[in-house]
Amino acid sequence: MKRKQVILIGGFCEIFELCKRCGFDVSGVIDASPDSLAGYDIKYLGTDESVLAHSEQFCHVPLVVVPDMPVSRKRIVERYRSAGFKFVSLVSPDADISQVTELGEGIIVQSHVVVTAKVRIGAFTKLNIGVKVFHECQVGEFVTIAPGATLLGRVKVGDLAYIGASSTILPERSIGRGGMVGAGAVVTRDVPEDQVVAGVPARRLKQP
Repeated sequence: MKRKQVILIGGFCEIFELCKRCGFDVSGVIDASPDSLAGYDIKYLGTDESVLAHSEQFCHVPLVVVPDMPVSRKRIVERYRSAGFKFVSLVSPDADISQVTELGEGIIVQSHVVVTAKVRIGAFTKLNIGVKVFHECQVGEFVTIAPGATLLGRVKVGDLAYIGASSTILPERSIGRGGMVGAGAVVTRDVPEDQVVAGVPARRLKQP
């Protein structure tokens, strides 16, 4: 049986391996340079500009948008969607995803992720290795949740937020649109839109 093909926007070793586990062959990578492909037998397709200039050659293959920063992913998706490209999700076969949950378009779910019942994960969100998202959480679009982070029950995360590695969001807290939570933080209070917090308990970082 022929394996499915995918093009990655952004080269990253963990995603190369995730593609294989999800049954995809990487037919090429779009990136600023081919440096990320060293050691891999994967074709470099060129930069955004060069690929979009010849989109008819590539748009029959679905895309996975890899970059970590939420704003970058949103900009990339908008640009390629307007050129006629489609997108696909990568969900690791060893992720534990409840059947009573909602997964949006173009998400990336890496290994050892746990998502329990009645959770919503918005489009183009990334759940990195070992993330845990518990019951009735609502995670917006273009969110990044870094390795080992935990969202306890009924947490709400706005679009374009970034949740740092090994952080914990306590039950029923909310992270506003564009909010950022530092690595290892424990969020005990709501985080307003575009605010950056860190520490235990998490507090707003002073702007320089």
